[in-house]
Amino acid sequence: MWTPGAQTSPFGIDWGLGSVVVLAATLVADVVFPPAEQVARLGVVAAAVGGYASTAGAAAGLATAGTGFLLYTGFLVNRHGELTWDGASSARDLAVCVLAAGAGLGWQRIGRVRARIAVDVELDQMLDAHSREKE
Repeated sequence: MWTPGAQTSPFGIDWGLGSVVVLAATLVADVVFPPAEQVARLGVVAAAVGGYASTAGAAAGLATAGTGFLLYTGFLVNRHGELTWDGASSARDLAVCVLAAGAGLGWQRIGRVRARIAVDVELDQMLDAHSREKE
């Protein structure tokens, strides 16, 4: 049975897929929102990071958060891939990406626990039914 967050591919593959996801989100944010709406643009990237992190391993999810921050800074805040550090605002943007990854990983963990509980409940019901048949 597949469980959410089960590691099925190497870290590099997962990080590469996450990079493609946040690249697509960066393109969408650039097309949908004008440069003045930086909060909305960051929200699109953070949603992509969190969504991907909910399906990937922890290391790939956090690496994808870093990639999302770099793409956001290089192409949505600045132009032409120029990376800059602007103190508090850059730290806030990085924190948003990392927290989005953390939320995705947390959601993944909740899914795993729920799946494990469901399996335990099913097993208990099967054992109870089996023991009643023996009586």
